Amino acid sequence: MLGFPEALLNGMAITLLVVYRPQWLYDYSDKTYFKD
Repeated sequence: MLGFPEALLNGMAITLLVVYRPQWLYDYSDKTYFKD
């Protein structure tokens, strides 16, 4: 019963972060995972 409202709020929060603060969501770095 509580799964849908929680998923909705999480989706809305991530959408707002992607639009307004994308630098907070940067987690992937090519230098970390692909070392030459």
